[in-house]
Amino acid sequence: GETASPQCARGEDYADRSFWGVLLPALGLAPGLAYPARRAALASHGIAVWDVLADVHVKGAKGGGRGPFPPRPNPIPELLAAHPQIERLCFIGGNPYRTFQRLFP
Repeated sequence: GETASPQCARGEDYADRSFWGVLLPALGLAPGLAYPARRAALASHGIAVWDVLADVHVKGAKGGGRGPFPPRPNPIPELLAAHPQIERLCFIGGNPYRTFQRLFP
């Protein structure tokens, strides 16, 4: 799994996100798994993780860690074009889904 947000390249903030509490047990993995092992486990299951917004994990930004305004989207259409084998997009919560719909109509 990957995230396109550069601030999460090492995963310190990202590893504790709530979706890990759902994904790890669903894949039969231990909750204490280190972040690099989590990424490898997702990849081995054909799962990639990308944020809709490129700057969503900027520390110290207003709005609970939100990045600049206007938001800068990650190049998801380009990702999908480059990887036609992607079958499904899933969103962790309504806000990312609505943001995706607004930015990529």
